[in-house]
Amino acid sequence: MVSEHATVGESGTNGQRIARLEEQIARLLLSMEAMEAMEASIGAVEGWLDATEPVVPEESRTTSWAKVPEQIVFAGVRNAELENFLWDLDQYFRAIHTPEAEKVTLASMYPARDAKLWWCTRTEDLARLAIESCEDFVRELKKQLLLTNSAWMVLMFDF
Repeated sequence: MVSEHATVGESGTNGQRIARLEEQIARLLLSMEAMEAMEASIGAVEGWLDATEPVVPEESRTTSWAKVPEQIVFAGVRNAELENFLWDLDQYFRAIHTPEAEKVTLASMYPARDAKLWWCTRTEDLARLAIESCEDFVRELKKQLLLTNSAWMVLMFDF
């Protein structure tokens, strides 16, 4: 009888052990499923980040970051202010590593008053070729806003 009781006791203990092991296996399976779901979510986020990562030019990756002062506005005064504005604009583009293709768009944001009026009418004139390079923008701006010697003479001596 004692041997039967011992066998029953052992089987009960074994049964409890088996039940605990089955519970642990179930929890491990749930943990593995949760980890697989997290890995899939992380993969999706990484894919999104790769797709939205800004492209930084190679030369600006090695440059130390410095605070660049905000560009001054050009009001269209026909004197040395135009040359100063163009020089400041060139220095600004160098400091922020502006790609050539974006210079005209950025430069066109800074004119005010007469210069802005000229730029607005110039861009809306479909009969004229579009200004697509910074050199063309500077040339056209100078042609429009800098007085030549003959024009200056007419203004000075036209009574």
